[in-house]
Amino acid sequence: EIHSVISGTTGIIGIPINVLLILVPCVISVCELAYIGLGWKIYTEFGWKVYKFLGADRRIKQMYTHYQIFQCLVKFNLFFWVGYCVQLIWLVLPKSDWSYYVTWVALPLSIILLIEGHLAARYEHKWMMITFLTGCVGGLVYFIYQVSIPGI
Repeated sequence: EIHSVISGTTGIIGIPINVLLILVPCVISVCELAYIGLGWKIYTEFGWKVYKFLGADRRIKQMYTHYQIFQCLVKFNLFFWVGYCVQLIWLVLPKSDWSYYVTWVALPLSIILLIEGHLAARYEHKWMMITFLTGCVGGLVYFIYQVSIPGI
């Protein structure tokens, strides 16, 4: 499609578009190979540090892996939830809607809830984890309600 639209035109610095169309995937491929090499180096370095930190017990290493995955998911959840709330507050909901004020209250409460989940996993606190999971269910119900509202 690009060839039929811009045949014979040149780019900003005088390089023909056809050359640039071939050059872009080549640069991406070279960078991907560099990323694979750097990723392997990080993987071996991190693996050695984990081994020195935890020892050779596979069960503890598996638990530590699950802990790291949980922490990563909590961080992703924080990022996406704050982004969702901010967009919902400033771009979608009118100030006359009661959901607008509920979302304002839910934003700091959800941040506190995610910090509680992080601390519950870090210090293995049972009741904090129960309240975190209960709050996550409440947040899920709120999210499903907001998504199911017609017109939003």
